[in-house]
Amino acid sequence: MLAKSIVIVDDDANIADLFKDVLEDDGYTVVAFTDSIAALNHIQGNPEEFGLVISDYRMPQMNGYELCTKLVHLNSNIKVILISAYDLLERDNPTFTYLHKPISIAKLVSVVNEAISKSIADDKNINA
Repeated sequence: MLAKSIVIVDDDANIADLFKDVLEDDGYTVVAFTDSIAALNHIQGNPEEFGLVISDYRMPQMNGYELCTKLVHLNSNIKVILISAYDLLERDNPTFTYLHKPISIAKLVSVVNEAISKSIADDKNINA
């Protein structure tokens, strides 16, 4: 659903801020975190508020895959985009979208728009 917020989680503050700024410029509501535990704690307060999470895979304390798996358990409708500079061995969740760094801004926006469009279509099918 378009009204839902996007969550960005990347331990590199420059990347988190860049993604946040770009997506806000594209009209989205975005919350950014540099700590996966802080992101999880924030989202647990109202998991239905968030429609999409974009997370770096490699992060201290809890990696992006673990974070996103927990978030999907909180809200089964949340869309997930995992980004990594490394080959990911844990591609066993077909509902996650996997992107390889470096990622262009145009590619990021395209993938986000596609995920949001799919979310809108899924909502219409559920509510029909």
